[in-house]
Parts: sequence; C-alpha cells; structure tokens
Amino acid sequence: MKAETETPDGVRTATVLFADLVGSTTLAEQLDPEDYRDLAGEAVSRVIAVVGEAGGRVVDVAGDGVLAVFDSPAAGVAAGERIPTVVASHAATFAADGAPDGPPLGVRVGVATGAVRFSHLVVSGHRRLRITGPTVDRAVELEAGAARGTASIDDATATLAAASQRHIPPTIHLPEATATRPAADGRSARDERRTIVALFVGIDALDADDAVAAVAAAATPIADVVERFGGTVKDVAGGSVVAIFGAPVAHEDDAARAVHAASAALEIAEEHGVAAKAGVASGTVVVGIIGGPEHAEYAALGDAMNTAARLHVAAPAGRVVATADVIAITSDAFDWSGVEHLQVKGKRAPLAAHTLVGVKASSRLAGPNLLVGRAHEIDALASHLADTRTGGSPVVLVQGAPGTGKTALVRHVMTSQHGTVARWVSVKAAPWEARDDLRLASAVARAVADVAGTRRAGDAIAFARSRRSARRHHHGDRRSARRDRPT
Repeated sequence: MKAETETPDGVRTATVLFADLVGSTTLAEQLDPEDYRDLAGEAVSRVIAVVGEAGGRVVDVAGDGVLAVFDSPAAGVAAGERIPTVVASHAATFAADGAPDGPPLGVRVGVATGAVRFSHLVVSGHRRLRITGPTVDRAVELEAGAARGTASIDDATATLAAASQRHIPPTIHLPEATATRPAADGRSARDERRTIVALFVGIDALDADDAVAAVAAAATPIADVVERFGGTVKDVAGGSVVAIFGAPVAHEDDAARAVHAASAALEIAEEHGVAAKAGVASGTVVVGIIGGPEHAEYAALGDAMNTAARLHVAAPAGRVVATADVIAITSDAFDWSGVEHLQVKGKRAPLAAHTLVGVKASSRLAGPNLLVGRAHEIDALASHLADTRTGGSPVVLVQGAPGTGKTALVRHVMTSQHGTVARWVSVKAAPWEARDDLRLASAVARAVADVAGTRRAGDAIAFARSRRSARRHHHGDRRSARRDRPT
C-alpha cells in the first residue's frame, strides 16, 4: 500500500483483512499484566509484521484486533492464511514456559474484497486514515464466523487471488529477541505498569443513509473532548473512540476525568444526530509500544481495556456504564444507579456495573475546617484583605502542593470575617479547565454580578470575552510582525 500521505480520499476496490485474538479477555483476567503483554502484545506485533511483509497496510490496532488493507487480493489471502500459524506458534512458545489453565491464545481472520471508502480524521493534530463501507463490515463478519485458528475468505477475494496468478512465497518471520518468550528484564524500556482508566465510546448513526459521514463528524469532537479532560486518544476506529486516562500522563482524578469525558461525548453525539454509549473501567495494565517497523503504536494491554470494551457494547444507548472500582472513587462527584450484573463475552462471571445518573453539584469549599500550624498564613491573608479595603491589590495567590490546606486556609479566613463589609463569592475550575481562562472568568463575573446586582452577568461575561479576544489579537499581531520582520 502507499504511504498515508499518498492515500487520497474516495471509494475504490481493495482487500480488507481483520484479525482478532481469541481468548484474550479470559487470559487478561488470569495473567499478570506484564505476562499478558508478553502474550497478547507480542501476538499483535507478529500479526502487524505479517501484514507488512505481505505488502499490506495496518489501518488500525484496536485492543487485540488488527484492521489492514491490501491493493492485491492475493496478498490479503497470503497474510490471512499465515496469521493463524504465526499466532499459534507464539502461543505454544508462551505455554511451554507455563500458562494458565484453559485454551491457549488463538486468532480468527476475515478477508473480503470490494468497494472501500478511504477518508481521514484529524486526531491530536495528526491525520489518521479510516476505511469504511460494506467490505470492511464483511471482513469483520467473516472473522466473527471463522473457526478458531482459521481465516475465512470470501468468494470474491479467493477468485481474484487465483486469477491474478501471483504467489507470494512463504517466509519465516523471526523477530529479534522475540523468537522465544521475552525474559522479564528483556522488555522494551518504554513498557511500564500503570493503573489506568479505560474509556470506550461507541457511536451509531440514527440515519443509515448517511452513517459514515455522521459518525466521522461526531468522532473528531469526541476525541477532542477526551484530550481536553486530559485523556489519551488510543483509537478512532469504525464507530468507536478508545481512550485511556493515566498514561502516558497521570492525574490524581483520572477516573473522574474519564467519566466527565464520557458524559460530554454523549452530549456531542446527540448534537451531531447520532447515538452513543460508553463503558469505563479501571485496572493495572502494561503500556508501551507494540508493532515494529511496519506499524508501531502506543498501546495499553490488560483486563481493564477488555472490560471497558465489553461494557460499552452492553451499555444501553445514551448511557455511561462503569465498573464498581470506578464508582468507588467517583461517588463523591457523580450519582450512579444501583448495581447490575452483566454477562458479557469472554468473562467467566457477570460484571458488576453501574449506570451514570448525573453529576453532583459539589463544592470544593465543602468539608471540615482543620488548620494546624497556619497562624502565619492566616494573618498574612487577613492582612491582604484589610489592604484591599484601602485600595491595595485585589489579587492574592495561594499556592501549595495538593493536601497542604489551601482550601481550608481560604475557608477559615472567609468564615472569620463576619461583621465586616466583605462579601464573599466562590467559583471553582476543575484541573482540566486550567487553560480555559474564559470559563473561570465567566464564573467570577456571574457570581459578582449576582452579589452586587449592579452589572448584568451577560455584560461582565461579554467584557471577559472581549478582553481575551483582544489579548489573542495582540499576540497574533506580534507573531505576524515577527514573521514579517526582514532578516
């Protein structure tokens, strides 16, 4: 296949291959995340290598599934027939070193040829190739119906491959340092264990006549909102957006961020006239690079990814469903329904899950007022307040690491000023809103207008917007001047 920059948008005939690991969900529950990465991550890497060697192009790696496209039907058939052998060989090597009870890791492959729509989405500033259409759906259906360890190839592909009289000789792929199961200390330096929160958002068009365009239109802003909440968009494939929170950058409130992003994604989908649902799960995974020279991706491998994927499939349309461990650490910020036990594919026991009901209107200034050894800081803040009444600076910045008592300090000074002329208002910004100055400025304007009653909040907000617009225009002029400056 051609390089991505040379792949034009449009519809043309191509061969699509979809390969999906079998038994990975059960194995992810049983294995340590690092062992699971050695098993499933390496299997996916070998599938990617087979596709590249046959002349194909990997379009997407979603969990333990690989979607690829070929110009030649014969090349697609050769790759499809070889993948089960490669995966079985790797699984046998892993089992020889000791594996859990039950069937070993396997794979199913579907290969179809026909009209394929090529398009691009811009995610995280990068153009990503997408392939859609009935041929892609057919390849996925063939994979689902294939027997374990086999490739299901449609008649059109088989006929075209035979007619082309092109034979790709079999090759033996022996990647460096992976001919046997990797040693515990032989893992990529970029691989690491992380506790993450996985988010899967499924998008379904309500109007089948315009499904591809509608889903694509919603997927980009959903990916954008995931990043606004501090998540990493892992995949935008078909009708799904897959994201992780907690890697490569972690936050103390990753679970809350993921739930906020899921809720916002459903609102975006509704605005674009499509239906959406989401699954959220937390757990320990191994993150790192999988693949090779042909195609490399940053991946998270572990039970949390599989669980979130299964939950989003089981979720009702327009709902966010999460596991009990997510609820345990977000119950102070969200209202959840009672527990439901869902029987999902690949899980031995039903999953305990809850459905998001709403966001709590909680305040950061709530809670006990405990201050020990802060007399100096209390006096300093009270002094600044006194100076403000006589024309001093109206701004005080209170800084400190999380948990050092910033909120308690401000609350103490606020509650100790009874009987003074001071009127207090409080607003808050979530951590992911740190760069959105207009949001906080608007909140301040509304609060002040409500207390003072001397200026409409709309006027104050418009003033805040005009100030930000002027500031951006000023900086833009300065950048233009630097560009136009003669050298």
